[in-house]
Amino acid sequence: MTRTNWFVLTSIAVAIGAGCGGGSTEPGTETFAATLDGAQERPTPVTTPAAGTGTFTLSADGNTLTWNVTTTGANNVVASHIHVGGVNVAGPIVLPLFAGTAASNPAITGSVTRAAFTSPLGVTFDGLIALLRTGDTYVNVHTDNGVAPTNTGPGDFPGGEIRGKITLQ
Repeated sequence: MTRTNWFVLTSIAVAIGAGCGGGSTEPGTETFAATLDGAQERPTPVTTPAAGTGTFTLSADGNTLTWNVTTTGANNVVASHIHVGGVNVAGPIVLPLFAGTAASNPAITGSVTRAAFTSPLGVTFDGLIALLRTGDTYVNVHTDNGVAPTNTGPGDFPGGEIRGKITLQ
């Protein structure tokens, strides 16, 4: 048997084995994660002590996306979203995660089902999941101290104070 034939047979065996998930045809949950900081903000990086992490989980049946975004050092948090865009793009909102009265390190948790999902961009639930899988999304946290002018320092970045690319784990 030639080396090429051996490689092909081994690849086929691995592919068949990967498809044999103990008799279950239902996929497992998928987890996506992000590490947020001010240096990742676009179009202009932000100097801030705020930081955060985000975890996004797609249920095994593919019908529910849950999230948990935690922050430290983030004051006057008023919103958080998933946006479409690469690392150097300030993109549009695809899924709002949180909106509320200015608070320090609020709980940013929730879920959305396929049936209840709507997007300001008109993206479908499957479209959002595809964007998450390809790494074409980021999460950010917006702050606002309510005093003009804006962008005066930590706790006052209405366009986003911390941000992190969402990647499949």
